Amino acid sequence: MDPKRGILERSLAGFNQPKVFKVSTVWDVPVGKGRRFLGGANRLADALLGGWQHTIILSVASDKPWGLPANAIMMRNPAEPGGINWNQSVVQGVYPGVAQMGENGVLALMPYSANVQGCSLSNLDFIALPPYAPTEILARTGTVRRQDIANVDLSLGKTYAFTERLRLQFRGLARNLQS
Repeated sequence: MDPKRGILERSLAGFNQPKVFKVSTVWDVPVGKGRRFLGGANRLADALLGGWQHTIILSVASDKPWGLPANAIMMRNPAEPGGINWNQSVVQGVYPGVAQMGENGVLALMPYSANVQGCSLSNLDFIALPPYAPTEILARTGTVRRQDIANVDLSLGKTYAFTERLRLQFRGLARNLQS
């Protein structure tokens, strides 16, 4: 709901990720009593070195929708033709066609739009409203999304069982390894 005007709006949630792929593995490390390595270990060595588990979680997800600028009117789909090239030194997700509406109602290209070849008042993506204008809150759009997310998490853990109800777990965790 638009909090200023009390009007219902329909848009994507800020956490919308339509494509998510996850793979996880759990591996019992073969060390300790009755295992491949140190199979004949004494009780102390087995307690320290045996019974460890290694886990890997890989997740790849399309990223969240781009939050559109506030107090602006979207004139057309701002997505770059041909999609976003994430390998550029400067990543540009939208065509920079933005004009500022002056207090007299006259439109003028913003300085960063005026320097773009082919950008004019006839092919704008956004019109930035003057400060005195009622606030426009634009919804999110799925046409422009931030970069996809790939994530790898690793952990190594061991559980000590003292009684059936009393356990102690040690766990080392490395999150988001690729960044």
